[in-house]
Amino acid sequence: TIDFNYDNPRGDIWVLEVDGEALARFTYEDLPAQIASDVPFGSIRVYDGSDETCSSEVVEVHVPCCEMRAWEGQVRMSACQPDGSFYLVVGEVVGTNLSDSLLITYAPAGSSIVETITLAYGSLPVEIGPLHITEQTTYQVVLSDALNTCAQSYQVVAERCDNTACVEFEDFSGIYNTALGYEDGEVIYRENGVALSYELSQNEPCNCILFGAPTASVPGARFGAGQGVFTENAGFGLNFANVETMFNTVNMDFYYLGGGLTLRVNGAEPVRVEFAQELPMDIAPGVSLQVSMDPEDDRLGVLTFSGEVETIEISTSLASGFDNVCMSQDDNVWPGDGNYNGIADHFDLLNLGIAYGSTGPARTNASSEWSGFVAANWRRSFADGLNYKHADANGDGQVDAADREVLVSNYGQVHGSVQAIEALPYTDIDPPIFVDLEEGREHRPGGAFQIPIVAGSAESEMRDVYGMAFTIQLDPNLIDLATIEIVYPVSWFGDPEVNTMNIHRLYPDGRLEIALSRIDGNNVSGHGTVVYVRGLIDDIAGLAGETVVLPDEVLVLDNTGVKLPVRPVGGHLVVTSTSEGFFEADLLRESFRVFPNPTQNRIFFSNALNLPVDHISLFATDGREIRSVKNPGNGIDLRNLPAGMYLVKARIQGQIITEKVIKTEP
Repeated sequence: TIDFNYDNPRGDIWVLEVDGEALARFTYEDLPAQIASDVPFGSIRVYDGSDETCSSEVVEVHVPCCEMRAWEGQVRMSACQPDGSFYLVVGEVVGTNLSDSLLITYAPAGSSIVETITLAYGSLPVEIGPLHITEQTTYQVVLSDALNTCAQSYQVVAERCDNTACVEFEDFSGIYNTALGYEDGEVIYRENGVALSYELSQNEPCNCILFGAPTASVPGARFGAGQGVFTENAGFGLNFANVETMFNTVNMDFYYLGGGLTLRVNGAEPVRVEFAQELPMDIAPGVSLQVSMDPEDDRLGVLTFSGEVETIEISTSLASGFDNVCMSQDDNVWPGDGNYNGIADHFDLLNLGIAYGSTGPARTNASSEWSGFVAANWRRSFADGLNYKHADANGDGQVDAADREVLVSNYGQVHGSVQAIEALPYTDIDPPIFVDLEEGREHRPGGAFQIPIVAGSAESEMRDVYGMAFTIQLDPNLIDLATIEIVYPVSWFGDPEVNTMNIHRLYPDGRLEIALSRIDGNNVSGHGTVVYVRGLIDDIAGLAGETVVLPDEVLVLDNTGVKLPVRPVGGHLVVTSTSEGFFEADLLRESFRVFPNPTQNRIFFSNALNLPVDHISLFATDGREIRSVKNPGNGIDLRNLPAGMYLVKARIQGQIITEKVIKTEP
């Protein structure tokens, strides 16, 4: 930067001279002027552009090749995190002749383990970590330019802090057994709300020695620095009643030599095994267990308890060690609970559809059983921040049709508290989702009915839709629930055998849960019937009544998981015991239509009574039956047939109706 005072200039221009040569010309209004120069040093002079004798003195200037600095407090350790870790914080770095990138090299003082990261200056500030320490540690930090030879070094100190989410037994020591006066169940240590109690072994005879000792003093017990709990034909208990933080997962490191291990959770029946891997997944009501063994040492591993853990009691026959009991509010994967709201139901199909075809890390010891599994995060997340790993129900590292089968298998299972799904508020101008029941249409006892569920309308189409889920309440006093059939036709939304999947569940009280999702990643727009609900009215003499059928608890998403507003609209299903409700065969025959006719591919069926077609037969002109379809829905596909005339024979509630149709070449 160059700036100077001047009096009585001869013109509007001044000249910058470096080492006796004119380098650049500026107007006086440009002051102060920014000079970009690759010259590291030199003598400079400025003079008036109209009179070189009007000039400054010659000044020697040294420009460093590269210089950088971070002001005080810009390189530091963060405050201790709740889990006892730290982050290295690097704030603003300034300097001259810097490139675009910065190297940050850091390591504990005296350590041979050195880490280096490269990032753009523009991405500062940055937090590096988490860094885990067991005692006060000084870190050596060096900041250096990626291309130029300038650097600065700093020392920052991280002081060990208490990890309030873990019991690390750092202050637990000594020997405990009955000979020293300790009784079964006596509390001998407390840390972060967890009470440690001395417990007798379930084995006879019982040495029952429990002790706290440095983990380094026990060969093989590689828990890191610090103290641990060790058993020798003895046991211990953990009571979590006074823990103040919310948690649904407890992890515990273990060192086990075999000989027999007994585990009891929440006062349930004790389980005794020879090897830790034999412990059952369903360890107690509402609590699941996952045993993860060290791949390089079969004596070491981690016990992961998922659910509402209140107490844990462990005893071993041989010398064993335990440490680092950590509590967390984890998002363990429950196979089928794709949206992680505590229940496997129809809403979960929407997340499976969005993630369909995605891949990520497979789960260790993958299983589809209803239990909480620790799983590595995938690279992608849904719109609400939930990780894609929850859609991988079977844990094989890919979201596909097999995960839907797991959802079907675990449908209705719950864990913890179920969080209700909230739909968006809607207005009268939002697209409707409704049941298309003919107004005034009456049904007789024992008669068939069909409820088309329509999404969108000609006036208000559904826009950019990927999945939808809703419930329908059917009246079990009027409808024979055993006859209910759900049909997913080919529609504007997609083809069930090509690019969509679906799921439904009917409960004894008439609650019908339905979900549909695309699986190809593409949003669609349109309107029309997406589901048919078919069945029979109860065949009870004198039965009459009316019920409102309304799509409820509606959730519609796009292909990123963003909610879309829709407007539920109900309809009336009327049952009458009078002859006025009997359908008229003549009206059925007169109103039956096959369209479009002629057609290049599909034909559709309709009738004024809105009755479903029970069976369709397609005949060639020589009388040969070339196709027979039971419950064809609202149409069939003729695209693979040669052009020509065909005879369509439809059976509807015992009535046979025939129509001719012309198939043309596309």
